[in-house]
Amino acid sequence: MMKSLKLSVAALLVLFSSATLAAPAVSTSAEAASKTATAVEHNVKSAKNKVNSLEKKVTKKASSHKAAKKKNKSVKKGANTALCKDGSYSKSKSHKGACARHGGVSKWL
Repeated sequence: MMKSLKLSVAALLVLFSSATLAAPAVSTSAEAASKTATAVEHNVKSAKNKVNSLEKKVTKKASSHKAAKKKNKSVKKGANTALCKDGSYSKSKSHKGACARHGGVSKWL
């Protein structure tokens, strides 16, 4: 997903900068051309900053998603996680709802 996002953003940058550069100038004076070039440079820098910001957000989400995945794998599949007050065991992945119909949790395993 990260590569496709980078490619999509890069493609937009290329299209945006080429469209802005190809736009005809109203005036042929050097001053107007300089202003147009400065505006294009500003727009490109702004777009690059937005791309960097998006890449940071995607990277942060991806790393937090990986961490959450690892955290969920810490409990073995089918492993008991709590001893209920009535003597039965719960295999709940979270504390919420564990032993709810068995008098509550007696001990976390």
